[in-house]
Amino acid sequence: VLSKSSLLNRGPVTKEPSTLLITLTSPDDDLLVFQEDLEISGSSLPNSYILVTSESEDLVIKAKSDGSFSSDFELSEGLNEIKIIAFDQNGDQKMLERTVFYSKEKI
Repeated sequence: VLSKSSLLNRGPVTKEPSTLLITLTSPDDDLLVFQEDLEISGSSLPNSYILVTSESEDLVIKAKSDGSFSSDFELSEGLNEIKIIAFDQNGDQKMLERTVFYSKEKI
């Protein structure tokens, strides 16, 4: 029987699930764009839900049966801190962050 103190010495019980994955093909981090709509695409677990969120916009995408996902995301003018979070059926999550700067005028 394990004592309470020996369980605590093993570190935190919570950890990122090893089976949940998310990869992005678009956008790159620290990107400068001149269009309001940005393509968010990548892959995760089949049929998982992907939340894309920023200060001004929220979007939920359902991954296809092969795990791929893609959708347009509306940017605000200026700096956009975007979080892309994958959820599995157990409610576990994995997050990636991207910074995108949207300018209406080409510099």
